[in-house]
Amino acid sequence: MAEYVRILIVDDDREFSQQLAEHLTSWAQVQILTRGDEARDWIERWHPDAVFLNPLLPDCDGFELLDTIFTTSQVRPLVFCITSGGTARLRMPPASHWPVGSLPRTADLAAISVSLRVACTARRERAASGDSRGAPSVLASEP
Repeated sequence: MAEYVRILIVDDDREFSQQLAEHLTSWAQVQILTRGDEARDWIERWHPDAVFLNPLLPDCDGFELLDTIFTTSQVRPLVFCITSGGTARLRMPPASHWPVGSLPRTADLAAISVSLRVACTARRERAASGDSRGAPSVLASEP
């Protein structure tokens, strides 16, 4: 890719965020936020290709943030919900405009990095060719 992919990580677990970023920085620009209330502004200004979001942040409801992004924003990043297990799925509100998915903290981060690079590359190529399949997505990775 000629231009680095932009990935935003929004998680209050600094250790996990750093580990994830280490797997992504060889091919992507990575920004880490520890507060969810900053995420919407970052998404609007920075236009990330993908967002890793802990939906259970202490300062904001990540599910409401997702709903706001997908109903009011023109930016359509790929979104991974980071969870400690299956708890996020229990709280995930039904929404017809984005599917439910999660990325357990125990996932193989190297494999996630490779898969994400492929997905972001394909998505950028589709966008460049005028293909409309760049719709909002929440991607799932199960152990």
